Amino acid sequence: RTSSLTRTASATRTATPLLNNTQIFKQTFDDVTTFQSTRWRLSTTMRCVKSTPVCVDEVSEGVQNKAVHFDGSHNNALTSVSFLLPRAPSNTLVSVWVRTTDNDINIMQSMGNKLYQFTMQIRAGKLACDFNSASATGGIDVNDGEWHHLACLQTPGSNGIIAAYVDGRLAGSASGVTKTFLPAKLLIGVVNGTYSSFDLDELWVASGNVGANEVQLIYNKQAPIGSNLIDTQTLTPSATLTSSRTVTVSFTPTSTRTTTRTRTATSTRTMTPSMTPSLTVTPSPTFTGEGIVNGNFEGYKTGWTENSSLNFAIIGSWSNFAAWTGRYVAWLGGMTGGVDTIEQTVIIPTGNTSLYIHSGFYSWESICTSDYARVYVEETVNDIVTKTLVKQWAMCNQSKWSPLTLYNQQVIDLSAWVKPTPQPVTIRFELSNDSFNPSSWIIDTVKFGPTISNTTLLNADFANGADGSWNEDSRNNGQQAGQFIANGVAKLGGKLPARNLTSDRITQYVTLPADAKRLLFDVSVNSDESCGKFYDTMTIAVNDDIIGTMDICKTTKAGRASVDISAYAGQRVPVSIFLTTDISMGSEITIDNVAISNTLTAVNVSRVVLTPVKTSMDATALHK
Repeated sequence: RTSSLTRTASATRTATPLLNNTQIFKQTFDDVTTFQSTRWRLSTTMRCVKSTPVCVDEVSEGVQNKAVHFDGSHNNALTSVSFLLPRAPSNTLVSVWVRTTDNDINIMQSMGNKLYQFTMQIRAGKLACDFNSASATGGIDVNDGEWHHLACLQTPGSNGIIAAYVDGRLAGSASGVTKTFLPAKLLIGVVNGTYSSFDLDELWVASGNVGANEVQLIYNKQAPIGSNLIDTQTLTPSATLTSSRTVTVSFTPTSTRTTTRTRTATSTRTMTPSMTPSLTVTPSPTFTGEGIVNGNFEGYKTGWTENSSLNFAIIGSWSNFAAWTGRYVAWLGGMTGGVDTIEQTVIIPTGNTSLYIHSGFYSWESICTSDYARVYVEETVNDIVTKTLVKQWAMCNQSKWSPLTLYNQQVIDLSAWVKPTPQPVTIRFELSNDSFNPSSWIIDTVKFGPTISNTTLLNADFANGADGSWNEDSRNNGQQAGQFIANGVAKLGGKLPARNLTSDRITQYVTLPADAKRLLFDVSVNSDESCGKFYDTMTIAVNDDIIGTMDICKTTKAGRASVDISAYAGQRVPVSIFLTTDISMGSEITIDNVAISNTLTAVNVSRVVLTPVKTSMDATALHK
């Protein structure tokens, strides 16, 4: 059935926060070859239990793109890569789509902690979510040969429960759940040694602030064509969920969007290199005039030309990455051995000659000479084409988790291409990956702005409040002036109430003096974290390079921090100070009196090389 639901979108775009929950696992099952035991280190999140060429069969028509079939007669089973366990009890959600005609099937079980056993099964044709002795059994039949969304949601505590959801609706619950069941691993296709035959697609596991709203939102976003969706207009999500790997067909920019309760067809990204998404869009013009057109990508591909050597779509709405503003971003990379580019031909405005980019980097590379993100300017003079590299970032060690801020602001001076007689130039963004360890470059909000040539830090003592000298951005809140700078200081993070799983940052561009030696600032810490663990960290970066890291913990004393910046003397660079926090025990730091010194004071915040924590979320985010 189709009911007419019209939603009016606000004409004012606001920053879209990332998924506030800890999305620790996601598998789309679009490419069965990645599960081979011999290839699992290059796959996303799962591998075959047995050393067979491929242990599951491909299902061409899944919930979204492809799915997999488990054959119980052949003992088909998949196991996940180890999870990053939370350090405190929290809600846990397991979401999956299943299709079967059998009365009893074994979908999955937890592994790695015998004290907390979780299983998801279909018993007598109905979903059963079990945690130790607590069993939530649904009253809805799910063995009719159709795809059904099955979810087990555990809320631990003195009155904790485990709940079973079918197609976004509560089907049953059970009490007596005091601990989280989050496992070290999941085993799919078998429970207690008994294998089953069924189809499976779109597996998500998340812990944190998840609840019934997230179950319904996931169902609505993933439901197959023709499904009756749940009206969520009045719901306030516990956290912001991003879309599920879809790009909307026949996109028409408008301030008013009309949606229906029946899902329409979407075009999805797949692992098939030869696929070219069939999208109905307005053709991009070859020349768009002065300034950037559609710099926030909310007009989809309008104004941009994209090219992928592996034939993947680049501009779209991806569940792996939330947008900085609105819905759409450009995702370059995400696969090994490819080169992705987006470009636009513009005239650089005379009064705004710097290119401002909000973008983020993710990479597993430990070698900084293999994958690169680059910005080029190409101009044609007297039929001679000149291509100039204006900025380059080495993609390596960019995915430490708990989270680095996804988006940072880069500023590139392009005043050299401003001519007395305006001439068009082409600005090209390029990411190249070698054959190992994929890197991703996420770009959102590209615009021209003024070229500022300050040679000293502005508002270094924060006495002027949030006057715009410092860029204030947060993983959870986006870019908001005044969220950290107030009352003559910059305060990042939060202890009471705790700001967990966030990354807060202040950044300012400055031309460093030729004799610059040290970056100095006062810092005080308020934290209950254990020391020596680097659960929460303060990081200092210059030109997007990490030059200092401090363990933020309960015995960290207040003092004046000193970091070596001599390698960047004479350069115009962004200077950033940010705090990242993990899932529990909030921390806060207070910054004041930032200064650049030409004196060789002792360095007391040295560069600490932290091995990137390669979690399942990282792997999912990195692959297309």
